[in-house]
Amino acid sequence: LLVPVRDAQALADALEELIADAEQRQTMGKAGRKLVETHYSEAQFIARSLALYEEVAP
Repeated sequence: LLVPVRDAQALADALEELIADAEQRQTMGKAGRKLVETHYSEAQFIARSLALYEEVAP
């Protein structure tokens, strides 16, 4: 959900739209899960950790 900062009414409106749209909720849920699986997997964590270690202690 993207809404203007500190705009409570825009947030409320966006949430009401999301509550009313089961398909959009499912789509967003699947996209969120894919993002986490892609960018925060064990393999990604290890790769980023190794890159960091190599950067600070070559």
